[in-house]
Amino acid sequence: MLSKRSLLLGLAASGCAPGGRLVATTDIESNDRAARFGRLSYGTGVVPQVVQVLAPISGVPVVVVTFDEDAFFASGSARPRQEASSLLDIVAENMRRDVPDAQLTLLGHTDAVGTDALNDQLSLRRAQAVLGQLVARQVNAGQLSTVAIGRRQPIAPNRTAEGRARNRRVEFLVSSSFDANLAVIQNRAVPIAWLSAGQGPSRPAPQRAVAVLRPAPGPVAQSLSGPADISEASLLQTRQLPLNAPTP
Repeated sequence: MLSKRSLLLGLAASGCAPGGRLVATTDIESNDRAARFGRLSYGTGVVPQVVQVLAPISGVPVVVVTFDEDAFFASGSARPRQEASSLLDIVAENMRRDVPDAQLTLLGHTDAVGTDALNDQLSLRRAQAVLGQLVARQVNAGQLSTVAIGRRQPIAPNRTAEGRARNRRVEFLVSSSFDANLAVIQNRAVPIAWLSAGQGPSRPAPQRAVAVLRPAPGPVAQSLSGPADISEASLLQTRQLPLNAPTP
């Protein structure tokens, strides 16, 4: 049975909810962008997971699109695979068709193997590469942001190979509000037991405050060998985002 929320989103296309109440424009936009991801992904061979969630407090709908890490990157590499080009085309095309103030926040997740410093740096370098590829595809840099999550938000236990593979992923959060994207990231629930890979001595949970980065205003330098690449120097830290504490 459909939940009340799912029913309202389904009725958004007609512009009304039960009782004739007008559905918020943000609901209609969110429904449209989620459907576009499905349509644009058809036939690519890689189907992302697309879900809609509500940002805490504001209730703004946020579309969360998740790809396996292997669809974008080789293990330990920050250079997108050649096969990832079609996936980047999908994300860029969705943004170009969206409303001008739509906001996309990119998250690069790692498993719990390796040091937090290395995982955080790998997350950041991967984000830079993907943001640069999107700008090269005419996505407005002012609509883009990233948070280097590292191992902080697993979706499965890191103690198994299958769980670690699920945790290595790339996520795109798209909504009408930059702050709504951050609220979804900030308030995710993570069991503390999932943070450890169970290899060697137990490691403490990583620091919960993470940097929110956005491309600096102005033109992005074009690489002579290919698409634009946003360098670390061209990313501005806008704030520190404290994440919810892991749950027991």
